[in-house]
Amino acid sequence: MGTLSFARSPGSRNRSPVPLQKRQGAVAQELCALALAKRLPTTASELAMAAKVEVAVASSAVESLARHGYVRKERSGSTTWISVDDLSDLARLLAHRTGWKHAKTVWAYAYGRSLLDVAARLSGSAASTGVDVAVTGRIGATYLGIIGTGEPTVLRLRALTTAEEAPHAFAHLGLEVVDRDEANVAVALDRWALGTTHASHRSFQQHSATVAPPIRVWCDLEGEARGTEFSAQLWEMMQRPR
Repeated sequence: MGTLSFARSPGSRNRSPVPLQKRQGAVAQELCALALAKRLPTTASELAMAAKVEVAVASSAVESLARHGYVRKERSGSTTWISVDDLSDLARLLAHRTGWKHAKTVWAYAYGRSLLDVAARLSGSAASTGVDVAVTGRIGATYLGIIGTGEPTVLRLRALTTAEEAPHAFAHLGLEVVDRDEANVAVALDRWALGTTHASHRSFQQHSATVAPPIRVWCDLEGEARGTEFSAQLWEMMQRPR
């Protein structure tokens, strides 16, 4: 499929918008991940288990996506199989409906010699205190092996918390809420677990951190400096045989 940036390609079909509200975004994200891993078709039950949602949520998301032509359902006996017709279009939908710009963000500061070090320190604090976090965006892509020159100025971090719970979670993580111009961390309050579901331990050079799934990192690159460049490289990496 080649590289894929966030811009709509000339061959993409025009479709009505799909909201992907609440945990439906997690279902679409899992469908993208399964398609990239060549693990489709699947069933609503299998999809729900993989996305860590109720079967009813998975079924509702699939129905909506099928109505708009993003997925296809085929019945065989008593089983309905779900597949993705156009991964590029579904991935773009996921990015535009659940990407970084849609997250409620808090600006914060955490000490570190570099943003890679900050990511490692916050991941370590999270593991020891039970707060679920996942590094995403450009620093997440770096941990996934997508390397560019120069660091961004802010680390993008997804934390499984609500606005009410955030002060307590931030205290455990060692994050200080500051004005935007003083921040080196942008924290998305990830109440629907788009970043933390299937997050994994990754290492780069001497650092290790908890990183969001590659498809989520790809979605969250939009709007960052050189984000389009990183997203194209990451898309290529995600499509390589495993």
